[in-house]
Amino acid sequence: MSDPSDTISTINKKKEGCQMATKLYSIETLLEGKYYRSNSRRGLDGIIQDAEKRSDVYYDNAEAYLVRVRPTYDGKGIFRNDFYATIAVKVGE
Repeated sequence: MSDPSDTISTINKKKEGCQMATKLYSIETLLEGKYYRSNSRRGLDGIIQDAEKRSDVYYDNAEAYLVRVRPTYDGKGIFRNDFYATIAVKVGE
């Protein structure tokens, strides 16, 4: 019968030596490429191109981000310019 302390020390050594292949993402990176639709301004929707944190806007339990949105093409031959919007991202519980 093997010694339980040997088994535990082997498990601990494996945990120490095992490094997970994890990539750390920022909120800015996760927002890029996501679809955005304004609930308050009619017809403004598109894909988020850039995002940056705003420290001058405060939300309860949320962080504010300024996003640059490239409007989706509506097929009518009219290309619209990019627009900016502020969004809130919930953090914590």
